[in-house]
Amino acid sequence: MKDATTGNIQEITNINNLTSIVQPKVENDSKFNINEINKISQVTKTAADPNFISEFYNNSRLHHISQLGACFKQYVNDLREKSNFLFPLRAKMKEGILSSVEQSKSSQLNFEKGKVIMHIDMDCFFVSVGLRNRPDLRGKPVAVTHSKGGQFRSKRSGVDRNTEFKLYRQRQAKQIGKAAGIPEDEVEFESRVDNVGDEDDKYGSLSEIASCSYEARAKGISNGMFMGAALRLCPDLQTIPYDFDGYKEVAFSLYNTIVQYTLDIEAVSCDEMYVDCSELLKDIEISVQDFATYLRTEIKSKTGCPCSTGFGSNRLQARLATKHAKPDGQFFLVAELVEDFMFNIKLRDLPGVGRQTAQKLESIGHQTCGSLLCLSLVSLQQHLGNKTGSLLYDQCRGRDPIPLSFFTVRKSVSAEVNYGIRFENNTQCEEFLKQLSLEVQSRMHQYKVVGKCITLKLMIRAEDAPVETAKFLGHGFCNVINKSSSLNNATNDSDVIMRETILLWKKQHIDPKEMRGVGIQITKLESVNFKPLKGTINKFLLNVKTKTENKRESLNIPHGSESANLNQCKQELSIENNLKTTLASAKQKSPVSGLMKSPLRKRGRPPKNAKGHIPSRNLVDNFIKGSLKKDTPYRDPMINIVNHEKEVIQKEEKSEGLLRLPWEKIRELLRAWLDSGQTPLLLDVSMVSEYMCEMVANRNIEKLYVLVKFLRRRTSEIGSEAWKEVYRSIIENVQNAMIAVYGSPLFID
Repeated sequence: MKDATTGNIQEITNINNLTSIVQPKVENDSKFNINEINKISQVTKTAADPNFISEFYNNSRLHHISQLGACFKQYVNDLREKSNFLFPLRAKMKEGILSSVEQSKSSQLNFEKGKVIMHIDMDCFFVSVGLRNRPDLRGKPVAVTHSKGGQFRSKRSGVDRNTEFKLYRQRQAKQIGKAAGIPEDEVEFESRVDNVGDEDDKYGSLSEIASCSYEARAKGISNGMFMGAALRLCPDLQTIPYDFDGYKEVAFSLYNTIVQYTLDIEAVSCDEMYVDCSELLKDIEISVQDFATYLRTEIKSKTGCPCSTGFGSNRLQARLATKHAKPDGQFFLVAELVEDFMFNIKLRDLPGVGRQTAQKLESIGHQTCGSLLCLSLVSLQQHLGNKTGSLLYDQCRGRDPIPLSFFTVRKSVSAEVNYGIRFENNTQCEEFLKQLSLEVQSRMHQYKVVGKCITLKLMIRAEDAPVETAKFLGHGFCNVINKSSSLNNATNDSDVIMRETILLWKKQHIDPKEMRGVGIQITKLESVNFKPLKGTINKFLLNVKTKTENKRESLNIPHGSESANLNQCKQELSIENNLKTTLASAKQKSPVSGLMKSPLRKRGRPPKNAKGHIPSRNLVDNFIKGSLKKDTPYRDPMINIVNHEKEVIQKEEKSEGLLRLPWEKIRELLRAWLDSGQTPLLLDVSMVSEYMCEMVANRNIEKLYVLVKFLRRRTSEIGSEAWKEVYRSIIENVQNAMIAVYGSPLFID
């Protein structure tokens, strides 16, 4: 839930869908009097209606948009889980590029660290989709919204927009002044409500613009602006309605086009994503310029909508390059351009830099990345805090240490309503909380998760705010209250969620008539989907297996050969099969298996759900085939079979390695994991953590200490907060195991 001046207001796509009558047309303002408005207000559905929630989410603009984004993040997860990571259509792409008369003759571009990250974003997505059915509006200022605006309406009784808007501005000035360290009365800023007229004014519409064309942007209109303010800037602004079916159709075409060639994708929303093109470009041996042109042309031919692409060595560079490429273009931020390019970038354009941070930086005389270069890391951290200061220090130099995350893990599930919340008594409020709990349960089933922390979010009308809100049945100016409750056991049961939220609500002693927004959020999630996932380690293991099989075919090695080395491989495969019989009992053998759920675990750490560990083990078995005979993680084991240089049979060792993997191969596997450049996944972290706890149980402390130092050194070198958190999480479990077995923690110098 966000303040109307600082974030999106959750709106109904069409107010008429929530009324049981059709509002009469206004032919003459004098005929449409207050009594008629009051009659309509009396039959308009509010949250007290038993069917309100279903109709609200069927027509909520933000609900549809957020669901689309979540849908495609899960879509990429599912594709990666099922894929063999072979892309036959790459050959067709290469052939198409080479046969094109427009193929460029430029040489390969040089990106920092050899990484090629693409950011792809559809241009004015909602407008572009809508204009497919309205070609007559192309080239005109167009906005997507549920209201046409510019229509005169009679004023509702009790509405005081001036007072409400004044309260919004005062709150904003206070927040900005506090962040910038200046008095409130000296703060200068523009608010979204500044140019909105009164309710009965031509420019009084509070409908939000979801998207606008470049012709509209040239007039000063922007996404998120109220229609009243937009019409002042552009009286001839054309409006088109939402087309959610069209958005879904185009979004699937976009994603299905990309996944033909690679699954190294981080989904951002239904029309935006990051793609690591490094391996793809190396495989097809095509210049990045030709690749970008071919891909954009293919997407436009399939969807009828233009897109822009930006390329850099990390997500920050790629995103800023895309902004430079718009509209309908492409831009390549190569290594030699980064310094000059970043120098003139405005700090407000950097991701994560909001109004308050920008205001604070401007108060000390910094508006661009170039001017910020003169400040040291320590100085930035003193002004902005350690995390934000460190982030900006890297960003203004074009650096972004956070790698792409190809697998999206949900951190929360919520359902929030801040429109139509009008209760007369406690019974109506409790019934609404019951319905909202059912909605949360439905979403948790959809995402296959359970959670241990329940948060109730309430918006309460501020004491000085008018009872009747500026937006009809909107939340108005409110105070926000968040209260949480932690459970002993994770759940997605609506009865449990309802019981906890009602208890939290009753403790606040709030008059139900003053409530304007209600939300339920579940955090500390655990997956109930035990299907094995292809994490960083598992993808590496799969690649080893695939390369081995391809090498065997290329060398024409007969599968039935009875050579000594081939017999050795068979012997190793039999060892691998024997491992599967020990997996079921491995957990029972460990005296520390019950310590996976640490009583000392801090909030936000990955939950150690024992049931989620075992399914991932069968994927690690693949590593054994390519590990028992090779010197490095990337050397093909079949080379030794062909050369007949060594015929040393590995002795089956005691369980001293990750799932019986020999000790000398453990660091190779961990090094490949740490050097993968990907965000660590829960499954990978769980495997490593469990193995190190098994070392404690086996009293193999010397080798444990070696691994601890190795992990600490490598995670420190990577410098990513995600990897540092992985190290802290693993060490916490190791120390708990040490206390259980030895009575004291492991000494780490």
